[in-house]
Amino acid sequence: MGNAVNDLDAWKGSGCSQSLGRSTQLRDELDGHPMFGPFQSAIDWSYPVQHAPLTGRLILLVEDEALIALDVARALRAAGASVVAAGYVESGLYTTEHPYLSAAVIDLHLGGEDGTAVCRRLRQLGVPFVVYSGYPADEIAKEWPDVPVIPKPSRTHEIVIALVRLIA
Repeated sequence: MGNAVNDLDAWKGSGCSQSLGRSTQLRDELDGHPMFGPFQSAIDWSYPVQHAPLTGRLILLVEDEALIALDVARALRAAGASVVAAGYVESGLYTTEHPYLSAAVIDLHLGGEDGTAVCRRLRQLGVPFVVYSGYPADEIAKEWPDVPVIPKPSRTHEIVIALVRLIA
């Protein structure tokens, strides 16, 4: 845990938590996102990172809003994680079965669908998760009292910090 916390502090101070710019990374992220093409597990194993507290971790991101998904995925990759994205409950449930999944970030409102089914499956599998949602935190805490809740809108580094604390 000490290394992850030290890496987190270095990551926050390195500027990596800021926008990484728009280059081929954005094109690659758009290509793998469900709203811009067929669902694919877009895992980037070669993303260059320094002081990365989530290195070696595979994070499931279940988010239906493309720009939010891109921002969160970019922050997770900047922290060293590999990211697989799902924009719908069905694809989120499918991806929970990935054998190397370390943790997840879940939006509960997925274009009219309820994301709690994904949360329940993650709980059954013993995979920790963070809820990133516009729903009131006290409502979420009724069903998931031990799950970190990051309210929308928030800065993406808050999600990274919550994940590091959750899985470090």
